[in-house]
Amino acid sequence: MVIIILLSHAIRNRIFFVVFALVWSTIGGHAQENAFVDFVKERLKRESGTTQYRDKDFDQFCSIKTSPLHARVLFEYGAVFSASQEVRLPLTCIFETAAQTNQFQSRLRTRTLLFGTVEIELQEEAVKHLSLAVEEASRSGLSITPLDGSIAGRRSYYDTVRIWGSRFYRALDRWTERGRIDAADADQVRMAPFREQAERVMRWESDGVYFSTDLSKSIFHSVAPPGASQHLHLLAFDVMEGGNPEIRRILNKYGWYQTIRTDQPHFTFLGVPETELPRRGLQNVTVRGSSYWVPAVGPLRALALEPQN
Repeated sequence: MVIIILLSHAIRNRIFFVVFALVWSTIGGHAQENAFVDFVKERLKRESGTTQYRDKDFDQFCSIKTSPLHARVLFEYGAVFSASQEVRLPLTCIFETAAQTNQFQSRLRTRTLLFGTVEIELQEEAVKHLSLAVEEASRSGLSITPLDGSIAGRRSYYDTVRIWGSRFYRALDRWTERGRIDAADADQVRMAPFREQAERVMRWESDGVYFSTDLSKSIFHSVAPPGASQHLHLLAFDVMEGGNPEIRRILNKYGWYQTIRTDQPHFTFLGVPETELPRRGLQNVTVRGSSYWVPAVGPLRALALEPQN
């Protein structure tokens, strides 16, 4: 322990990356932890029309054994890949470009739902079930309201770039001012590709240098790296009343669940009963009184995520 403390930050971060990858490479035989990955593999097999689906095919979808960022993204945002067969999902866990995102979104069957003057666009099946939830809430004298306008639903690749930047650059400046991040490192990563930024954030956060808005938790619990957001799939909806237990119950009834730990407004359309979720490789965790359905991949939590308060 003493030796590790005395190591330079660079060496410690490298150790974190290597250990992270090694843990992922050894989880394959554990049924509970592997249930989610197995479910996604079967889904990809069906959607790609492939009968001989191999690990290298899954690696093209998400390189969880070699890329800590891919593994982190699949854990944090991957619950969407457990969604009903009624919706369409991409054959990648991270969109690399705006063109790739646009190509996927252009093939979707979508509908819009009007909340006052705010128009929310989502996949057709998601809108159908959201409408039912809104109607039931209204009959009970409750409201379901989009948070932050139309981006509560569909987002473009550039929306995710802008939202990422609003958290990342502010935190980078504040930690540099406090001397926790070297100014030269900050200048280098400021101009780096988004994937490299996200990887550097993971390493800094492993040392307790968090990039959320209040610098108290991981940036991954409030904003996805560009190309990784469930909003790009048109299967996510941010709800102003997400902290209301009755609103959560109604949304859950119609297949909408909270799937991003500590991101209370964020709901994901999975479109299946709650009792079905464990069979799709999801596990229920409670954080600060809210219940979240996340992929059941235990070793990742121990290495990649800070302890929950």
